[in-house]
Amino acid sequence: MKAVVFDFFGTLSINATPAQRRAGAERVAAVLGVSGEKYYEQIGVSFTERATGATGDLEATIRWLAARCGGTPTDEQVRDACVARFEIESS
Repeated sequence: MKAVVFDFFGTLSINATPAQRRAGAERVAAVLGVSGEKYYEQIGVSFTERATGATGDLEATIRWLAARCGGTPTDEQVRDACVARFEIESS
């Protein structure tokens, strides 16, 4: 199967400014207890892995990103970070 996606940003995903994306990443990072700057950086450099599903579901991806930032979040922190991310995407 072949497909082409047109107008991806703002149609199939949240259309946020860079400042809004950074603020969201910093909020999730704070829940995880890792650097907001490092977390934001890791989001940027890991797009392909995340977009192709190589990092797993949302909980696995958040835990993977935290580990890349030197963190070892608890299960509760990962769940809370997922909630924060959903709230950010819903606002």
